[in-house]
Amino acid sequence: MTAFDLKKMIDKFGESGSFYVKCGRGRKAITSTSVEDVATAFQKASSSALETCNARGISRTLDMPVNTVRKILRNILQCYPLKIQKSLCGAGLRQHLSLALFFFEEIGPSGPVACTVNGTRYESLLRNHLIRALQQRGCVDTTIFMQVGASQHIAIPVKQLLNLHFGNDRIISRHFPTTWPPWSPDLNPCDFWLWGYLKNVVYGGPIANLAELKNRIT
Repeated sequence: MTAFDLKKMIDKFGESGSFYVKCGRGRKAITSTSVEDVATAFQKASSSALETCNARGISRTLDMPVNTVRKILRNILQCYPLKIQKSLCGAGLRQHLSLALFFFEEIGPSGPVACTVNGTRYESLLRNHLIRALQQRGCVDTTIFMQVGASQHIAIPVKQLLNLHFGNDRIISRHFPTTWPPWSPDLNPCDFWLWGYLKNVVYGGPIANLAELKNRIT
């Protein structure tokens, strides 16, 4: 509760002698029963390896409007995406990013120029940077590779390279036996913490040029 909310409650009590708020024509108040139901469903989904823990899933389970579920999770239970997968913070996050941070650029007349990611450039990134780094660490044979279902990720040269180094049994991707699960907070921690944090940092103010953009990201 903020200082402003506390002041409103004090003012309300001074005017009416009660904290009771009459029901008007506005939105219906969220009942304590609804909060308990959402909390129970959230705890059950969080502890289960077979269920996806998100507002839409809880909404379907409880037959409750998804906006109501989101309000309960964020405003009452204080369950934010930022708090999921805290294990990526600090040194652990830097270790993951040491293999993942890469800018697609080409050298132009006046210096580096950002370029569009296509299948050829993506395959080059995997072959010359990611796989080489994994080989240096000696963990290619124990790595499970996962990627989203973008068209660049399933170009023929990319699929051939992935099959060569990881095999079908260690690839999670579209066009492979194990498809990418977009709503899993366990397998997609970046979607539930990192990207939101980066957007707040990167777009916190005006960006003058590409160099400043890269500096904020790194």
